[in-house]
Amino acid sequence: MDLKKIYIGYGMVRRGDEIWQYFMGSEEYHSPWVKQPNCETIFRAVQRFDGFVSADTPYQGGSLTTRPLAFRGNRLILNIDTGATGFAQVGVLDEHGVPIPGFELDSCVYVNGNHIETEVEWLDRGADVGELAGRTVKLVFRSRGTKLYSMQFVNR
Repeated sequence: MDLKKIYIGYGMVRRGDEIWQYFMGSEEYHSPWVKQPNCETIFRAVQRFDGFVSADTPYQGGSLTTRPLAFRGNRLILNIDTGATGFAQVGVLDEHGVPIPGFELDSCVYVNGNHIETEVEWLDRGADVGELAGRTVKLVFRSRGTKLYSMQFVNR
C-alpha cells in the first residue's frame, strides 16, 4: 500500500516487548485535483521496546566506550540484537580507563541473540556487579554485527 497521508494517533501502547502505535493512512494526496471517496484506514505499527535508536557495529566488528558513570543496582541489563552470527562483550573500566579485575572485556561471556532484557555475565564473577555500585566506571563494549538499543543497571 502506498500511503500518501498519515495521521499518527496520540500515545503509544506497550504490549509485552513491543510498542504499538496507531495511525490513520490514505492513498490519496492531501489535495487531490478530483475529490475521491474517503478511503482512510486505521493501521498499527509494531516496534521493538526501546528500539528507536541503536549503536550499531558492522560484521567486521567495533567498540564503544561510555563516558564515566556511577550506577545503582547489581545487574547490567542489555536490550540488544546480535543477529544470528554476531556477538557482544562488555568490560568495566575504572575512572582511569584500567580494566577492573574480574570484569575485563575478555572475561565477559558472549552475548548472542535478540534480547529485550538480558543480563551480562563474566566468567569468574557471574552477573553480580553490586560491588561496583557507586564507583565511577566506564563500560567498554566490543561487538560484531550488533544493534545495542539500551543498557541499564537494575536490582535483582
